[in-house]
Amino acid sequence: MTTRHLRKHFVTLHRRAAWVAGIALLGFLLSGLLHPLMTWTGPRAAAFFPPRATFEASHLAQAQHILGQLPQTQAHQVRITPSTNGPVLQVSSTMQSPRQYFSLDTGEALPNHDARHAEWLARYYSGLDDTPVAETTLQTEFSDDYPWVNRLLPVYRVRFARDDNLTLHIYTELNALASISNDYKHAVQTGFRWLHTWSWLDENETARVVLMAVLLGGILGAVIVGAALLKLLGQRTIPERNRRWHRRLAWILVIPLSGFTASGLYHLLAYGHTDARKALQPAATAPLSNIASSGISMPALNQPLYSVSLIQQAPGEWLWRLSIPVPGDTPSPTDSERYRGVMTEKMALYLDTAGTPQPDVTDEQVARAIATRSTGLDTDDILQVRQITHFGHDYDFRNKRLPVWRVSFGNARQTVVFVDPASGMQVDLNTAAQRREGLSFSVLHKWNPLAGPLGRGGRDLAVVATLLMALLLVGFGLRLSWARWRKRA
Repeated sequence: MTTRHLRKHFVTLHRRAAWVAGIALLGFLLSGLLHPLMTWTGPRAAAFFPPRATFEASHLAQAQHILGQLPQTQAHQVRITPSTNGPVLQVSSTMQSPRQYFSLDTGEALPNHDARHAEWLARYYSGLDDTPVAETTLQTEFSDDYPWVNRLLPVYRVRFARDDNLTLHIYTELNALASISNDYKHAVQTGFRWLHTWSWLDENETARVVLMAVLLGGILGAVIVGAALLKLLGQRTIPERNRRWHRRLAWILVIPLSGFTASGLYHLLAYGHTDARKALQPAATAPLSNIASSGISMPALNQPLYSVSLIQQAPGEWLWRLSIPVPGDTPSPTDSERYRGVMTEKMALYLDTAGTPQPDVTDEQVARAIATRSTGLDTDDILQVRQITHFGHDYDFRNKRLPVWRVSFGNARQTVVFVDPASGMQVDLNTAAQRREGLSFSVLHKWNPLAGPLGRGGRDLAVVATLLMALLLVGFGLRLSWARWRKRA
């Protein structure tokens, strides 16, 4: 085939794909602009770190005494945590049920305290001390305004009595803010999910994956054919303004558009029909009757703590983990720091259930034990264990937990497990194939490497500028197609 015939063939292919690929690309580009818009203009939290409290030695002795009096014999989580009433004992019987609370001063149960605790945390994170709360509900499933990407369940949905319906989702087990939204952000987020991820087809995942894959494949094909035309047609003078600008923009955008589309298609095919929530595994169930002790002694500990939690070090061996924060007030992070994560925990101390310090027990040892229990893999398969202090492409900010420990296994899938020693949970898991896709999406779709030299705001501006140029490219292309159609008609 001669160059002339090849050029004619590619022109025909490009024109045939113009309408379908152009309109599909228009939808993805417009919805892509909604994401940075939501980040820039949506509501923000007034506090970014969990509240602190000062614990005393007597609190731990009282906690163990309370555990010995409970009617249930097991618990999913046991923690001493700050609250509006000062330090309280928090007991989670199951992962889905409301938490129980007990006063460490009187030992008495605090009925229905989980909802009040959520409201206290919502005021803390929003900075709204006097605004009435319109509604507080326990949410045990993901929804349109709280999608599965947030990972944490159950949460309390706390809505304030304001014109914008400011709503916070609170995960009381970690004293964590899971999400913050209002009517405006909810509308923008819904538009993004409908147009960019096609969430309206969530009930038929096969149809969603197939239709989106066909459109993304069509867009990628049109971009590749267009790139071939740029080479085949070479440099020449184009008198028609629309065609001239379409060609100029194509030279600029052929690589970014190829990256956006290819990484989006890769992400869709890699994660279609998978449930990333399965990577979150519960902690070992604590046998309360075996832990209760009346003779516990403990060194003086009059200093701020984030929490005290009960952790299984080995089968039948339970320890109290004391989370000691970084001293002083942690300044509010910049946007880049907020999404990378900021270290707030200085160290952890371990005590056995008799109150004896365990200086030989470390978070690394606990992480190894949890990772092998949750995966069923052998300790000998562990290649590396290291602490993660910032979010990255293989452990992103949606996990909402730092620091965690990254445990790498040398099995066939090269499994990596992320463990939170403070809760005794496996909080994420990925394989070599998932990490390759995550790197592709981080670099080619989100442009995260630019956040280093440009900052997160600069990175977002670069993405927005590229998307706006791509809209012009599509606009000129569709205008050319419309002109040809009218001419034939």
